Amino acid sequence: MAKVTIFARMITEVAKVVGNWQTGKERKKLVSCKEAAQRYIFANEGDGQYKNISDDRRVKLLIHFRKRFFAND
Repeated sequence: MAKVTIFARMITEVAKVVGNWQTGKERKKLVSCKEAAQRYIFANEGDGQYKNISDDRRVKLLIHFRKRFFAND
C-alpha cells in the first residue's frame, strides 16, 4: 500500500512540473522561436502572406526573423 502512495505522489509532482512548464516563460520562448522559424521559412520560400513581396523586403524580413529566432536562444 505504501508503494502505491509513493507512486501516486510522484505522479502528482510530475503533473505539477509539467503544468508549470506549460504556462511558464520557457514555453513562451519556445512558441515564439517556433513562430519566428515558420515565418522565416515562409518568407524565404515566398509562400503565404509573403508571396508577393519585393526582394528587398524579403531580405529585411529574413534578417528580422533570424534575429527573433536567435533572441530566444
